[in-house]
Amino acid sequence: MSRRPRTHNNDRKTLKIFQANVGKIPAAHDCALALADSEKYDVVLLQEPWTEVKEARCLTKIHPAYETHSPVDNWENNDTRPRVMTYVRKNSHILADQKRPASTRDILWLPVNGITIVNVYRQPSYDAALDILLGWSPPERCLVAGDFNAKHYSWQTGRLADRGDDIAAWAAESGLGLLNTADVQWGAFRVMMTLMWSVHRLLASYCTHKPPMATQSTSRFPTSTWPRQ
Repeated sequence: MSRRPRTHNNDRKTLKIFQANVGKIPAAHDCALALADSEKYDVVLLQEPWTEVKEARCLTKIHPAYETHSPVDNWENNDTRPRVMTYVRKNSHILADQKRPASTRDILWLPVNGITIVNVYRQPSYDAALDILLGWSPPERCLVAGDFNAKHYSWQTGRLADRGDDIAAWAAESGLGLLNTADVQWGAFRVMMTLMWSVHRLLASYCTHKPPMATQSTSRFPTSTWPRQ
């Protein structure tokens, strides 16, 4: 049933990164993976992935072109399931080594070719995972991306709520530069909940951030291109 995946990205100097919140919807999860593969993305960061437990088996969506990484190895129900999932293209030039500096189902740390890629989901009004992130010091080569369910004037004009000030202060103190364009709407009812930051030095030299990709639904997904080591 499996097949050898096609090598899409022949430029060994870059990593293409795709991000989406799929809302625990099976079809949206499948669509995000298929779209990322068709557009030749190397790393896929999903928030609120579809998961299920069936006959004591932990299930989620997989794709033949990608290796799947979860912040937890097993789950029993909605209270223990992973709320982020990261996929890395199967390619001999892409090396990933997952780290777990803290026990959480809401954050996934994954060094890929020397770049630490952090996938984050913050449940509204739930601060345990956010406190873990804000207590973590990003390394020099780092991308932090996810759905923070927070508002701050640096990414949404005139808005400040849900610890957006804490997130913005941590990013500034850590030398992280916001890649998003302010007030860009990702979906029909969501403005700038989905965020990407990178270390300034790397951003200034190499990183490009494309406008959100549109699918057949109302969702729009931010994407980024990074240098490989």
